Amino acid sequence: MSSIYLTQIDFGTLLLLILIIMLVISLLPNLLKGEEKEKRQQPTKIYSVLSCLECDYSETREFVPGDYVGKILENRKCPKCDSLMYVKAIYAVYEEKTKEKVRI
Repeated sequence: MSSIYLTQIDFGTLLLLILIIMLVISLLPNLLKGEEKEKRQQPTKIYSVLSCLECDYSETREFVPGDYVGKILENRKCPKCDSLMYVKAIYAVYEEKTKEKVRI
C-alpha cells in the first residue's frame, strides 16, 4: 500500500488544487443565491421620451412598437414651435415585487 505524503506532491498538482479550491469558494455565493433567484422581472411599463428638433420642448409617452432612439417622428409636431419631434430616450419602469410572508 502506497501513501501520498504532502512532500511527494509536485508544485503543479498543488497549484491546480489551490485553483480548484479558489474556484469553488468564488462560485459558492452564486450557487446559494441561485435557489432564491426568481425569473427575470418583466418591465411594467415602457416609455419613450420625445424631444423637439428645434426648441427645448420634451414629453414622455408610452412606448410604441417601432420606436428607437433617434427616430424622427413625421406625424408628431412640437406644440411650441411646430417643428418635428424625435425619440430622445426609451426607458422601462419595473414594479417592486414584495415578498409575501406566510403566517402560521
